[in-house]
Amino acid sequence: MGFIYTKKVILDGYKFDSEMEASFYVLLKSKLENKEIKDLKIHPQFILQDGFVNGENKKIEPIIYEADFSYSYIGEQSIQVVDVKGMITDDFAIKWKMYDYKFGNGKLLYSSLQVLKYSKTTGWVNYDEYKSIKRSIRKKLIEQKNNYKKKLESLPRLRSLQEKLKVKGKLTELEQKKLDELKNDLKEYLWKTISIYQ
Repeated sequence: MGFIYTKKVILDGYKFDSEMEASFYVLLKSKLENKEIKDLKIHPQFILQDGFVNGENKKIEPIIYEADFSYSYIGEQSIQVVDVKGMITDDFAIKWKMYDYKFGNGKLLYSSLQVLKYSKTTGWVNYDEYKSIKRSIRKKLIEQKNNYKKKLESLPRLRSLQEKLKVKGKLTELEQKKLDELKNDLKEYLWKTISIYQ
């Protein structure tokens, strides 16, 4: 995956990788002031794999993961570790797995790594939940598009019945019924579509 550009933000002397990360810091800071959380750390580091000397006597550096935040809830011992992401890179996906293997699931008082995403639609949610919501929104949009296509397909039939009405001056009972149904379907669909976007 290529380079992802995000605007860096400096706040209270801390350098955040994105505006999203900085806004989560503001949220945590307010929770700290309201005594909901304690021991807030910015950019805590975790050694995922120790350094070593390989078979060729070459020194291999340790693999270090720098999270965005860690903190504990008042009255609880476990440490919450959070990373705020706009999207998951391949590098981060591997570190996420390594972190959960070494520290997650209650090992060493650390929680599993929480990866959060923010959008106007969802607010702050876990990344997996965000993907699920996004899929469901996409599914609804596809359904709307397919309904719209279906309605457009009925337009030639509607026009043809209206033309027939103009030329003949009247329609058979069955044709009139079909014309009324098509008009009502179209009216109802347009009303629903307009309501969604208001």
